[in-house]
Amino acid sequence: MSLMDKVKELLAPDESETVLYDYECQDCEKTITSSDPPESATCRNCGSSNLEEVGKMYAGGGGGGAG
Repeated sequence: MSLMDKVKELLAPDESETVLYDYECQDCEKTITSSDPPESATCRNCGSSNLEEVGKMYAGGGGGGAG
């Protein structure tokens, strides 16, 4: 296994983790955070589905390492 393969494996979300997406609405220009995947997300401000994904993070699951 290459180093990049190992890194991708370590960064992959666990099944118990929740994925949170940051979207920017292309209609009202508001930024929202949602657990809805890109294909089903809508703007909570204006209801538009014209969203651009601008970020993603993983929440929950296991604990972090001591740092």
